Amino acid sequence: MFGNRPSQASEVYSVGRYLDELVHTSEGLRLQSRRCILDGDTVLNSLIYPL
Repeated sequence: MFGNRPSQASEVYSVGRYLDELVHTSEGLRLQSRRCILDGDTVLNSLIYPL
């Protein structure tokens, strides 16, 4: 996630990646699950806390 304000330089708040699992269906590829893997243990201004 990036944050920036017009008067300041951009800042990196969190770094990570998504792991998507796709499945073939009769309608084509569909997203079965998505996992967000963060490199840190907190996300600024977040109401959740990763386990």
